[in-house]
Amino acid sequence: MHDAIEWSGANQELVRKEFGDEILKLVLACTKNGTIIDKKERTYELIMRCMENGQDALIVKSADSIDSFKWYDGQNNREELTNHCMKNADVIFSLKPDEFNDKIFEELKAWQDKFAYLSIR
Repeated sequence: MHDAIEWSGANQELVRKEFGDEILKLVLACTKNGTIIDKKERTYELIMRCMENGQDALIVKSADSIDSFKWYDGQNNREELTNHCMKNADVIFSLKPDEFNDKIFEELKAWQDKFAYLSIR
């Protein structure tokens, strides 16, 4: 659902009509800004937007990151684990307020720790 606008023909009004304002808020928080060319800047902006929209938005982004870790680990794709998964996790943990304390952040941290050897920070 979080990629509905980014990856499909759905628009904001359709998401709002079918799922309501709160889900639309989460979807928009987790939708990449295609006008930002630099990938690192685009990732930072997206995660900052999630954080600004509250814990629920950052939970959705963290779940997406965990899913990516699982997928790329299963594909043995070290490049994406390093350049996508680890970088997203690094930004999430650099911006996440301490009061955001859902268990999903512990799970994301475990995945980040599992592949810490892939990146030099």
